[in-house]
Amino acid sequence: MSFLRFLLALASLSAVAALMLVFVHQWAVVGAHARFSWLSLGFFVLLTLLIYAWAYRSARSNNPKLLLQVAIGVTAFKIAACIALVWGYVQQQAPQDHWFLLPFFSLYLLYTIFETHLLMRFSRLTPNDLS
Repeated sequence: MSFLRFLLALASLSAVAALMLVFVHQWAVVGAHARFSWLSLGFFVLLTLLIYAWAYRSARSNNPKLLLQVAIGVTAFKIAACIALVWGYVQQQAPQDHWFLLPFFSLYLLYTIFETHLLMRFSRLTPNDLS
């Protein structure tokens, strides 16, 4: 996947995610945590850009197992980063309910599906395809 096509797909996904957030924030209990939702959206966009860079570099490598190693590393990093983001929000804002997790996990699911598709596309390429 070329970087331009990736950016267009990421922008489209992010627009859909933003519309979803606008819709979900109409519900008062979720809307109270809107700042965290928008922060989460930015977090997932930046994380997806980072994952693209890692996947692109590993797909260009002559080591056929590097992309698999990157996929495992990306999964571990993403889980740790998500835990840190949620933990930081809970520590700083001390929310009285758990409704802030609804948009967060919706975004997590959307971007995880997109990243899995991205990694699968890179797995079909050879280093010569990316030169």
